[in-house]
Amino acid sequence: MRTDFDYWQTYPLETIISLFDTLDIQWGIGGGVALDLYYGFKTRNHEDIDIIIFVKDAAEVIHLLQDFSLFKAENGILTPYTYEDKMDDSFSIWVSEEEDSPFVFEILLISTREDFWIYKRNSDIRGSTDELFLLNESNIPYIKPEIQLLYKMDGSHIRDKDIIDFEKFVPLLGADEKIWLKKQLTVQGNTYMEHKLLK
Repeated sequence: MRTDFDYWQTYPLETIISLFDTLDIQWGIGGGVALDLYYGFKTRNHEDIDIIIFVKDAAEVIHLLQDFSLFKAENGILTPYTYEDKMDDSFSIWVSEEEDSPFVFEILLISTREDFWIYKRNSDIRGSTDELFLLNESNIPYIKPEIQLLYKMDGSHIRDKDIIDFEKFVPLLGADEKIWLKKQLTVQGNTYMEHKLLK
């Protein structure tokens, strides 16, 4: 088990792209870095970097990372990932080059059903798998901003930086994206952030 949650030396985007582009799967950058890709430049410092994949593609990604050290992050605990672990969207995978070296990126898993991605906390929230990611002008895939903002408002404890991101990026969304996000926040039960969209 590791407890050094802040021990990060994230890979450059170029390194991640060269690694994941060897796979014939859908994937994209997530988190605050994804919002920066949407915005067009870096808006704040990012301690880590998220890679989003579908659960159905996890085995292929794990094979790609067989020379790395992988850790299962669940309920605030980091334990070594084992191949016996069932893959689902209840945990993420932190990746480092060695057992005690800095973490270089995190893998977030999204479940699918047929051609739809499923929001992990409410299966009524879903969308086409072909419409989860966008490409920036450099062809870097990243999760759509309205979907990323929904995930940032997830859970019982919302971090200050996620609220800052929400308030910064919501005004930049198009009308359709705001309507979608407002609807899903209502389904999610987050009325506080839903009301902020009305400003």
